Amino acid sequence: MTRNRIGAGLVLAILLATGGLLFQRHQAQQEARSVGIEVSRTITASFAGMDALKVGTVSGDVLASSNTTAFFGMMPVVQRSRAPYSVDYFVDLSKLSVANYRWNATTRTMSIDVPDVTIAAPNIDDAKAAIIQQGVYISRGAGITLQQQAAERATAAARKTAQDPKYIAQARANARAAIAQLATAPLKAAGMSDVRVAVRFPIDPKPETVAQEDWDRSTPVAEILARP
Repeated sequence: MTRNRIGAGLVLAILLATGGLLFQRHQAQQEARSVGIEVSRTITASFAGMDALKVGTVSGDVLASSNTTAFFGMMPVVQRSRAPYSVDYFVDLSKLSVANYRWNATTRTMSIDVPDVTIAAPNIDDAKAAIIQQGVYISRGAGITLQQQAAERATAAARKTAQDPKYIAQARANARAAIAQLATAPLKAAGMSDVRVAVRFPIDPKPETVAQEDWDRSTPVAEILARP
């Protein structure tokens, strides 16, 4: 009888200990989800109303040459021009949704998946262009053709320069810093200065984090974030 009581008591103690551990684990998971949701709410509010974020500019002078003929195709004419240009890089923050956030409770890191950098249309400053035209006779039509060719070729050259991987890489680096700063500032103001923000582009490997839909399996994430 005594031995049976000891055995029953041991089983009860094990069950109580196991139950306590499970309860503590559940509480820790709930706390982690709560923190993740609060971080996401704060960042989402800071990005509300934002559209395209400018994250870089490449500029310089672009050279372009064009040629045509005048006087019934018998007189060749040539134009060479040098014009200042600039091309901007942007990240569209308006496309962010709750699916773009991933929370790692262990490292207290919020990863934000953002769209890749986009390149705006080149801006060629024709008013400051230096133009040299050569030809015995340059008709009005020939002059228009030369200008059109020069504009097209200058734009293509500026776009090609802007597509250089080193400039795109710099724009991405600028974007990471700028977006992280935009997200971190309200977190610090809310007393969550220990939360780290990681900005990730589609080219980056996915982090081993818990997807937001796993924070609370019983309630849709959009509904959670909409709560006051």
